[in-house]
Amino acid sequence: MDDSKKFFFTKAIKKLNKANDLLIETGLFNFSDIELKEVVDRISMLQSQKIFWLKKNNYNRYYYDLSDFSLWLFKKVVKVESKFQGEDFKKEMKKIVPDFFE
Repeated sequence: MDDSKKFFFTKAIKKLNKANDLLIETGLFNFSDIELKEVVDRISMLQSQKIFWLKKNNYNRYYYDLSDFSLWLFKKVVKVESKFQGEDFKKEMKKIVPDFFE
């Protein structure tokens, strides 16, 4: 991977990590123990993928896995929070980021 691509993916990875940190710090308060375990398991799997792909200098593939995790986490937070804040919360999230919802 040339330096410009590596720089792009490194920067994009840092941005996604910040977004994930924010979701984890602020969005998991209403999660059940089972839901929290699911998040921990996914983070553990992501860490393994990170080690594997970055050892191979494949920042693109790790970015793909990180993006997939970020989308999953966002949807999970919206789903759980919708139980507490109601369907209007979910509708508002769909307005903000419509591409994240199927």
